[in-house]
Amino acid sequence: MQRFRGFVKSRTLIGGNAIATKGLEITSFTIKRDLLSDVKSNFEVYSIPQAISEGDIFGVYDEHGAIIYLGVIENVAEDIQCSQMLSLFDDEWLYNVTEQTYLEDTIKGIITSDFQNSSDSVVSSIFSAFDISTTSQTEVALPSQDDNTTMNFQDFLLDIYSQYGIILTFDVGFNSGVASISIGTNTSTEIKLANNAVQVLSISPETEIGETNKLIIYSKDGTTYRNTYYATMSNGIVTDDTDLTRFTKVNTKYVFSDDEEETLVSANLTSEPFNHQIKAVMALEGKLYDFYKFTLGQRFQIYYNQLYYSTIFTGYNLTYNINDGMSDAELIFGKVRVNIENRIYKLFRS
Repeated sequence: MQRFRGFVKSRTLIGGNAIATKGLEITSFTIKRDLLSDVKSNFEVYSIPQAISEGDIFGVYDEHGAIIYLGVIENVAEDIQCSQMLSLFDDEWLYNVTEQTYLEDTIKGIITSDFQNSSDSVVSSIFSAFDISTTSQTEVALPSQDDNTTMNFQDFLLDIYSQYGIILTFDVGFNSGVASISIGTNTSTEIKLANNAVQVLSISPETEIGETNKLIIYSKDGTTYRNTYYATMSNGIVTDDTDLTRFTKVNTKYVFSDDEEETLVSANLTSEPFNHQIKAVMALEGKLYDFYKFTLGQRFQIYYNQLYYSTIFTGYNLTYNINDGMSDAELIFGKVRVNIENRIYKLFRS
């Protein structure tokens, strides 16, 4: 039978040893991960040590010592509620960007200057524990901003993934040592998933048009029409309104800006739209698929009743009980979420 335990790292001493492990054998949990929104996970343990504080790091490892979850403690009551590691950045941020050639380097520069080297000693003590690295190169410029623009930095990073596919991956160990944040796109090999595989218990596709697919650009003062762009299902982004692969349900956005058209298009349209949400339930026991080798942001090909979906792995849910174990995982694909808006234009408006 599977067993899981928790450990806690002090928020301001992430590179140190775990500060609480006694009583942290987990009796049940609901783990949720999502690249597009701030979801919460809950953990019940035999007893909650007094050393635990809101804002600390909570990790979960299995009987083999493999860490299966890292999060930030948000509430401690009868159970432990955690948000995702990205919530370390859940604070208002003064937009201050030194553009690099690659967006990954730009984000690294922001974290280094505004968080690791913050004049606030508490903030710097949190983020100085992390070694920051980049794993890919995305050549794109961010849209311009008005002076004194502020935004929530966690929301900024969620939208960076939604628009550009760039993910922040955190590593915090049980023992003392340097933690890390890697910044980059997912380049893992694409996986094929079919509903006729024994290990795949169910697939539920829900195709929607959840993103902007038509962009009309005017000058900043609104007096000059500049261009119109269309996202298509198979031809990328085009300016031809007669393209046969355009979406028939049109979602239009108007932008008033003097920025380069390439910058505005990359911030508001995607050449590979994943306008759907597909949920699949997969048995964890089986030889065909290894859930623990799946990585968020990974490309998938899903086959369902003779239909084919090119999609992306953006979330999952795990449920465990010490008496029943953990038999399956709910996988979530695509970029449509209920009641989730694409916030990037609200953040990146000139």
